[in-house]
Amino acid sequence: MADGTHAVKITRAASKTSQNDNEMLQLFLEDLLTGEVAKTNLVFSPKTGFTIDTCFKSLNLEMPEDGEFFADKIHFRGRTGFIRTETEETAEYGVQIRVRWISKKTAVKDDPRLEAIPESEPLMLPALAAGAVPQTPKPPIGLLTP
Repeated sequence: MADGTHAVKITRAASKTSQNDNEMLQLFLEDLLTGEVAKTNLVFSPKTGFTIDTCFKSLNLEMPEDGEFFADKIHFRGRTGFIRTETEETAEYGVQIRVRWISKKTAVKDDPRLEAIPESEPLMLPALAAGAVPQTPKPPIGLLTP
């Protein structure tokens, strides 16, 4: 995916574990204007709270005000969001695309064509009672405190 501002649709999401044993989602993105594809990881850890917050806002995912919530790949598939990408190269990982989630308002300032892209409808993520485990066939992906 070229450097710049993009409106993307999440075409697929996969549950993974990061190198530091944190739960994460691997998100497969498709640029809605060019058809270019990329993937990014959304890691659930105490250090990634700002990234998670901006990603959720861009995708119009809402967190319950009190307590923990459950975020699974089904909550992400098909949603539209806005990102800014930048190619960077490091000795450890080689060439990578850095993805920053942004609001539609910010995206439209960068590229007025994105005004025509509709945002996803708001979706409230399910809340968990204190200490509860979600009733799903697979283990939870992200248990966070807002």
